[in-house]
Amino acid sequence: MTPQVIFHIAAGTVALLFGAVALGAKKGGKIHRQSGKIFFYSMILMAASGAYLAYLASVYITVLAGSLVLYLLASGTMTVKRRQNQIGLTEKIIFACGLGVTAFGAYLCWLATRGITDSLGAYSVPAAIYFIFTSLAVLGVVKDARVLLKKGIMGKQRILRHLWRMCVPLYVAASSFFSGQQQVFPEALQGTFYLSIPEYSVLLLLFFWLGKTWMQKRPGKAK
Repeated sequence: MTPQVIFHIAAGTVALLFGAVALGAKKGGKIHRQSGKIFFYSMILMAASGAYLAYLASVYITVLAGSLVLYLLASGTMTVKRRQNQIGLTEKIIFACGLGVTAFGAYLCWLATRGITDSLGAYSVPAAIYFIFTSLAVLGVVKDARVLLKKGIMGKQRILRHLWRMCVPLYVAASSFFSGQQQVFPEALQGTFYLSIPEYSVLLLLFFWLGKTWMQKRPGKAK
């Protein structure tokens, strides 16, 4: 195992641990903020190193996933760092990066429709995976465009935007590890539902917090 792979695994482990803490903690509280910072930086390192290693190995679905994660993390974090109804140059740069991820994804989708997909050993990546990642990038840039046109975002929409843009990277990390690296787990667990529990838990908590935030009577106040 190379130092680069060890670094990638270490960053991913930290991201999963602190991402779980941030997702389960009271939103806006000290634990949420501190664990969220560690999650953000470790995820940046994990996604960047993973995309780089995938590029060297010509596994472009992972390059796309890593690029999407970086884009969502950057835009999701800036959403809560910037004051309500304000935008700056950073948001415009992130939007441009999102367009780049979308264009790259669209190209891979076009290749997938022609039967050209990545192979991971005996496993060929289904075309649908390319379309799912690209659709998420499209959703992100469309919403970014609306924010840029309105010159900012406020209230509960700001929190909702932050939530899904941070949770999707956590889900990608969880599914990549628990479902994508089943060989590191005991043989009795490989191929079972138990390894899917962490990633499904991320989705359930995401929908819980989205619903809780949406039903708040006072916009912008996360509990």
